[in-house]
Amino acid sequence: MSRFTLSSSTPSATPVYANTDGLRVKLKSLAAEARIIKAAERKVLRQRRKLRARGDGQNFDTYDLRYMQLRDHRKGRVRGAARTANLALGFLNGRAYAEVEQYTEVPPDFTKVEGTVHDFVIGYKYFGEKRKDEITALFKAWVDAAQAHIAATHAEDTPKAAVG
Repeated sequence: MSRFTLSSSTPSATPVYANTDGLRVKLKSLAAEARIIKAAERKVLRQRRKLRARGDGQNFDTYDLRYMQLRDHRKGRVRGAARTANLALGFLNGRAYAEVEQYTEVPPDFTKVEGTVHDFVIGYKYFGEKRKDEITALFKAWVDAAQAHIAATHAEDTPKAAVG
């Protein structure tokens, strides 16, 4: 697969300066948050098992609710934020969407990815709105290629009619 390059299609000679180190730190902190939440989930389940062993079955609902809230936060917000940051990092590193995510059941929210890209690009203050428009145009082209890839992978998954 060909790499998506940020500098080849931009008319100006100014490269895209992105704080990819900051984005990597964000990814690592999200991964650590998921691990911490997973440990808290295990602790709640352990406490629930102790209650069951003692025969005190009145508080099961509160432990189930605590577990479900922790799990929903980990699988919903934290996982979604990590995916968004990973896609933004892939774009800023010049990787095509197909290299970052080969297959997906649920298409990403590209507006959130674009927001993350703009948060971590350095130099709008120095290069002005012209530079921001260039990066927005590049991102739009990247999204168009990503949507074509998503459509192609989902077209392959459609069940084929039986022959004969």
